[in-house]
Order: sequence, then structure tokens, then C-alpha cells
Amino acid sequence: MNPHSQHIRHTGRFVDWMTDVPAQKIPTRSAAIPTNRAVRADAELREQYPPLRAAAASTKAYRLAGLLGYAEVSRAIHTNVQLALRGQLEPAEALLRAQRDCDRALRAKSG
Repeated sequence: MNPHSQHIRHTGRFVDWMTDVPAQKIPTRSAAIPTNRAVRADAELREQYPPLRAAAASTKAYRLAGLLGYAEVSRAIHTNVQLALRGQLEPAEALLRAQRDCDRALRAKSG
């Protein structure tokens, strides 16, 4: 995080949101491996999403960009964060929209 940013508080809130358990569960539904160790180690998620079984013991994070829904989730997050960074949306609204758009993308991909 740039210490000279005009929006350091908002950036910190975004980083907190992206690394917290609820947000880290989003890419898990697309078979991406979350960076949050608690999410990777969640027994229920490991049962539901087999790639987590292999990742649970690892301390490395993986980006599985070609998998189901990754592009849409990435776009949803990027678009809404950029709107907040440009001052076109309040950060809280951008995060709500990112969550909504991610959920929509994942539902569309899961059938």
C-alpha cells in the first residue's frame, strides 16, 4: 500500500475485505485456491471443493486464472474497486457491488 495515497484508509478497508474469510470464499467456488489459510483449511469447504484438499497443507497461494468464473470475478472486483478509487462510488457501495457481481457471476457459471 502506498503510504502517500490519498485514499489510504479506503485502501486498507479494501485489503481487509479482500483477505477476510467471506471474500476469500468467493474464488473458492470457482476452484481457485484462496490466500486465507483459515479458508484453505476449512474442512467443509475442502469436502465441497476438492482442490482445497491439496492446498490445505500448503503455505503457498495459487492463482488458477483459467478456471470457472475467475475472469468474471476478477472483472467484478477490478471494476468496482476502480470506481471507488476514482471517487465515482463510495468504498462501501463499491464493495457491496463487487460482492453482488461476484455472486452473480458464480451463480451463472455454476448452472
